[in-house]
Amino acid sequence: MDNHSLRPIAGRCGAACSRASRRHRATGSYSGQVSMESLLMIGFLLLLLIPVLGYTLGMLANESWKLDAQQANVAVKRIASIANRLSMGGEGTFSTETVFIPSSVRSIWTSGNEITMVVDAKALGLIEQSAVADVPLALNPDSNWTNINGMNIILMNVSGGRVLLTK
Repeated sequence: MDNHSLRPIAGRCGAACSRASRRHRATGSYSGQVSMESLLMIGFLLLLLIPVLGYTLGMLANESWKLDAQQANVAVKRIASIANRLSMGGEGTFSTETVFIPSSVRSIWTSGNEITMVVDAKALGLIEQSAVADVPLALNPDSNWTNINGMNIILMNVSGGRVLLTK
């Protein structure tokens, strides 16, 4: 391609560009105006969305205790149900079970036939979730029952007329 064929195109572009420049000077509009309007709209939307998202996340954090209490309730009922089943097998019957214990459970204890998990419900305080078995339950004192959050493998065996829970 030679320079002669490019010259007419360059000449037309120069004239078109100068007409566009004169038009912008006459109307007073700038190409940056669209960007400024877009920034204002995005800022306005963020101004509306940030408080809504903050409120939603705050409510979810405050209401998570309900799910934790329900999960603790399921866990104690499951342990009591398995203890009932094991007691039918007699002395020496055992089972290894995986039980999920939510992170807000502060303690677990047994008293006679009852097993209880204490759930920290933040604003409401502590909530006890309990279940009653047909046979006495006991936590093995040799097991570490302080770090009980998450998935736990629990050995349950019938010993001395009671179901012994070992973590």
